[in-house]
Amino acid sequence: MEYEYFSQRGMEDKLQEFIRMINNKERGGFNAMLAPRLVAADWDRRCCTLAYYAEPWMSNPAGITHGGILSAAADLTMGMLSIYLAQGNGITPSASISVNYLLPVPLEKDFWVTATADHIGRHLNQFTCSIVSAKEPDKPCVTAIGTYYVHKLYKEK
Repeated sequence: MEYEYFSQRGMEDKLQEFIRMINNKERGGFNAMLAPRLVAADWDRRCCTLAYYAEPWMSNPAGITHGGILSAAADLTMGMLSIYLAQGNGITPSASISVNYLLPVPLEKDFWVTATADHIGRHLNQFTCSIVSAKEPDKPCVTAIGTYYVHKLYKEK
């Protein structure tokens, strides 16, 4: 059954494909170790939510999820949404990320990362991001802003 790339179903399918690619092609790599799972995608709002499980290896000395792990999860989530919105025809490496740590993220529990597109351009995409504990989705633990450079793998006509 055919459907549009830029549609609710197209978005969900493409994000699931990205996750499968991470798990199959990056086995043992950092992104695969983060093990993202799709929770929700919203084509109308240009946002998606991925779930991650805070494994014990993700701990900092205080016994909570390390800030670098949270920053990486935010980057991965915003990056996947950026690649999707660039039509999957290229790569969109991080140009800058700003992260604010508001509350600790507990270990051995799920946390959700929601990325929302603020600007989709020819050369730069910008997103906002929020990380919450899955048990307390109304309390932001981390916020982030990310800018991604759109590098197309084909020449524009």
